[in-house]
Amino acid sequence: MIREGYLSEEVIPQLVDIVSPYAGRREPYWVSEKLALVVMNPINFFYDKSMKGYIPSTTYLIDVLPMLIQKADEAGMPVFYVRHGVKRGKEGSIGRWWRYPVYEDSQDSMLYPLFAELPGAEFIKHRYSAFSSDAFQSALKMYGVKGIIITGVLLDLSVLATAIDAFDRDLTVVVPLDGVATLTYDLHISTIKLIAHGVGFVPTVEEVISAI
Repeated sequence: MIREGYLSEEVIPQLVDIVSPYAGRREPYWVSEKLALVVMNPINFFYDKSMKGYIPSTTYLIDVLPMLIQKADEAGMPVFYVRHGVKRGKEGSIGRWWRYPVYEDSQDSMLYPLFAELPGAEFIKHRYSAFSSDAFQSALKMYGVKGIIITGVLLDLSVLATAIDAFDRDLTVVVPLDGVATLTYDLHISTIKLIAHGVGFVPTVEEVISAI
């Protein structure tokens, strides 16, 4: 499987230029809404270099996401860590598709130590979308959330599935284009274009930090 460490400060202006034509000229109404920060799959499987699912571009996320998380927490914004892990014996499509399913009770599924030390609440999902967690849905309602800022991995799977689910639930969707990562640059570009075109706003992490 191809894995590229493509995210860097130098690449961000390229991403902005490439995605801009797909984003339209909508007013950034997300700035004034009640938002939650959602960090998808901040788990050992994707962030630990010794794990089978390691994503090289998480080295960039390790630098930028803590700043966003701290700013969100200081602003009184709920922070939700949604970790992936299937139930043993109930792997379903994920178990049939992937050679190494991540189980909810495994070390693979545990929060990467960096995130475990940061403020926020933890949830477990059993499918791609964060909305597969009833507890996550209940938390959004409890906090009166009207929109979510989605970060983390994998952009083309869990992030995208969550973004579309949120949009279909009439929530405002914000996906910082440099606050997410996946296996390759091509997958990143194609997915962020799709989100910008039909699902949500795609500012930079710096723009989000400045706005909240």
